[in-house]
Amino acid sequence: MQALENSWGENGLALNSEPVEPPPEGLLKATKLQRDVQMLHFKLGSRLFPVGSDLEQAAREGWFPDMHDRTNFLESVHIQAYYFQVRFFPRLKWFALHGPEGEFFVVADRPVGWVADGYIDAPPSSLRHPSAYRTLLLVARHTSDPWLVTPAQINAVVASWAHEWIAGPTEATVRSALENRRVALASAGLVQ
Repeated sequence: MQALENSWGENGLALNSEPVEPPPEGLLKATKLQRDVQMLHFKLGSRLFPVGSDLEQAAREGWFPDMHDRTNFLESVHIQAYYFQVRFFPRLKWFALHGPEGEFFVVADRPVGWVADGYIDAPPSSLRHPSAYRTLLLVARHTSDPWLVTPAQINAVVASWAHEWIAGPTEATVRSALENRRVALASAGLVQ
């Protein structure tokens, strides 16, 4: 996630963009930042803005928070979690996908979680446990319209989102996900 946030800043995705909708109620009334903030600029490099600096003016001048800085990153994740909880989560329609007999879903370093032997906080090493692989996947969408999708298609997308690793119950399942991820990205218009 930290690498992804860095790429957003480094690619200028937050510069000169207007919000799609106003922030959730109460967010702008949050306690003012009382710490130094490490910022980056495309031309001027890195700079530490001391407490009391006008960070909104700095942003208008092209500065953005350096997500390599752990405090910046954790603050950003906290705000994103709040946004998800109050703005996005209530809009999603949740349903379960059940894979056909003999087909499985892969897991990856992002954006899915897993349960192994009944533990939801199991470390990645628990992925070796057979109970980590199920034919069930929880999905959230903005619509409740029927969705015709196969485990192979889901696995290709999960593999394309992964940054470091994916895992599955068989080598063939993982290999298929890796081979099909380029097709998944192309169909989403993300690669040619």
